[in-house]
Amino acid sequence: AHDGTEWGAWDSFTLTTTSANTAPVATLEDLTLRVGLWNNIGQSVVYSDDDGDTAQKYKIYDADGDNSFWLAAAGGRIDATSGYELTADQLSGLWVQGASTAGTQTLEIQAYDGTEWGAKDSFTLTSTAPNTAPIATIDNVSLATGASTSVASLVSYSDGDGDAAQKYVVWDSEGANSFYLSGTAVDASSGFEVSAGQLSNLTVKGDASAGTQTLWIAAHDGTEWGAWDSFTLTTT
Repeated sequence: AHDGTEWGAWDSFTLTTTSANTAPVATLEDLTLRVGLWNNIGQSVVYSDDDGDTAQKYKIYDADGDNSFWLAAAGGRIDATSGYELTADQLSGLWVQGASTAGTQTLEIQAYDGTEWGAKDSFTLTSTAPNTAPIATIDNVSLATGASTSVASLVSYSDGDGDAAQKYVVWDSEGANSFYLSGTAVDASSGFEVSAGQLSNLTVKGDASAGTQTLWIAAHDGTEWGAWDSFTLTTT
């Protein structure tokens, strides 16, 4: 610098030239949902950046204008017809909903690394027909006092959608502890839930005295519970 009388000393500074920025990449896998059901997709987004830059924000697109997206930070559904921008911190609260009718639609997402937007990644949302509730039926059983048998040997399961049973619930309205899990009595007076894998360890036991009582069972297919099916336990 010159102050009108003389020049001051030189001051050096370093100019570092880095390689050009690499655009970030955000991807989402295709998704299948039943009509009207929701799925949190924010935590399923895969982000990468060759420069090691963290994501600063994202933009989502719903070209069909079906308002498929729901964002917690926005307090509800969002219109992403022309794109909707959200911060990286808001991403975990991003949900998508199956359409009102069966079919497919294409949605898009892209990320911003603080320098530039990456390319849009499209993913397909397939909406399937509404869920059909599963059916669990169970045979009546006759047991001697104190004798027991496997519940699994009495149960038949079916599901119109082909969904496997995820869990079962048994009910003993009399609270007589007729059910045992791995040999330990369980109180099913308000219902007792077991996973499908635990069903083989669930037994029903004859009462302490002769008589009959009605017990119930229902199955869950991962989406909803089926209707209760009753069976008669006769203790001889």
